[in-house]
Order: sequence, then C-alpha cells, then structure tokens
Amino acid sequence: MSTLSNAIKWFPEKTGLISGISVAFYGLGSFVFKYIDSAFLGTNIVHNLPHALMAWGFLSMLLIVGGALFIHDAPEAKAEDVVDDPTHHEFTTREMLRKPQAYLLFIALLTISLSVYLTGISSNLGTNLAGLDIAQATNIVAVVAIANTIGRFLIGSLSDKFGRKPMFILSYVVTFIAVATLAFSSHLSVPAFYAAMIAVGFFFGGTITVYPTMVGDYFGLKNHSQNYSLIYQGFGFGSLAGAIILSLAGGNLSVVFNIYMVMLIVSLLIWVFIKKPVYKN
Repeated sequence: MSTLSNAIKWFPEKTGLISGISVAFYGLGSFVFKYIDSAFLGTNIVHNLPHALMAWGFLSMLLIVGGALFIHDAPEAKAEDVVDDPTHHEFTTREMLRKPQAYLLFIALLTISLSVYLTGISSNLGTNLAGLDIAQATNIVAVVAIANTIGRFLIGSLSDKFGRKPMFILSYVVTFIAVATLAFSSHLSVPAFYAAMIAVGFFFGGTITVYPTMVGDYFGLKNHSQNYSLIYQGFGFGSLAGAIILSLAGGNLSVVFNIYMVMLIVSLLIWVFIKKPVYKN
C-alpha cells in the first residue's frame, strides 16, 4: 500500500499508468510464485513443506529487503505544482471520512471485488456451466490470471487519457454483462464461457488499478496512504462476500450471481452521479 502511494506521488501526471504497473506486478508475483512454490515442494509435499517454507521465506526476504534499498520517498508537492483547481484540497483521513464520496467508493470497490470469488471458482464454473473437462478447467484459471494482469496495465494507462469515471463505467457495464451471461445460461459454449470469465478478470484487474488514482484525484496525494488504506478494505470485504453469501444461501450459486448483478447496478449509479468532494471549513 505504502509503496503504491509513493509510486504515484513520483509521477503525478501518469498516476493511472504507474498504478497499473505497480498493481500488475503485485498480481504477477502471485502467479509466478505458484510455480516457484511448486518447485520447492516437489512431489513429496509433506516431507518438503518445512524446507519449502524456509526457502520461500528467505527468497521473499531477499526480494523485499533488496527492493526496499532502492526506494526513496517522493518529494512533497509544492503549491505551484498542484493542478490549477480551486476545489483541490489535501484531505486528512478525518476530513475524508466526513465526505459521502469515501463511503460510495468503498461500496463500489466492495462490489467489484466479488469478482475475486468468481475467478476463484472459475474451474468449477467451467465444469458446471460449459462442460469443461479437468484439463480445460485448470487452464481457465491461468487464462483469467493473465487477463487480470493485462487489464491492470491497459485500463490504468487508458484512465490517464480518457478519465477515471469512463473507465469505471465501462468496467462495471462489461462485468454486469459477463455475470448475467454466467447467471442466465444453463449451458454455455466454451468460447462464451471463456469470454465471460476473461471479461470478469480483465475488468476486475483494471478497476483495482484505477482505484488508487481515483482516491488521489478526489482526496489528494499528501495523505494518500492512510486514505486509500481505509477505502481498500472494501477489497477485503468483497473478496469474502461471495463465500459468505453462498453459505447463507445454502449453496445456491444463482443467489450470488443475482446479488452481484444488483450491486453492479447500484455501483454503476454511483459512478454516473459521483462528483469530486468539495472542502468546506
């Protein structure tokens, strides 16, 4: 969180692109480490687990400490460097929490984070909705992960050019169409299933990339780490929401789809009508 905030402070003119690069490598790391961990574990997982954990911890320590040696705090923005906007204000966390925009952003982030649950069960969805065999169902996980990473690069960069809100509106509209496709089709063709899951992964990756820059646009960069860390909790709640809803619904997956679609519609309305907060003494 702090490294991401620091990165976008270094490049205030290209915050979407920088956020995209940072968040993309965050996701790419989990993808790459899956194969590194598999190599550490080998075939005898029980026997190799203690050694694998030690090796993984040592490698992570080297990467974190080594990277930290090259990190420098971004210089504080000077008054003349701030965008010429009479409404601009560097909100403290307390000031941000007095604004409804903070809670609306939280709700919209919680909503799109339900995609984490769908991508997490993508292999099961593939076998149930599209009749994929085990090998094909395993492949969809990797395909969605790649789409997620590409979305982080592309949507982040496009948000600098076309604006944050248009990218959010596009992402939530396409995600709604993809979820509706999964929800209302008892049997999908393999291409249609792949297209729907790729769309969910791609635009989820793009959305969480643009979120840090949106918080910076609305509440300033000076206190970005503290402000975004609170709104980012919507990601955690949203990631768990799918499993919780499924449990409460007695395993009925259609309930999850229906609730997700309703939340997407609510979030779309948020993006259409939300405006930058105005500071008042």
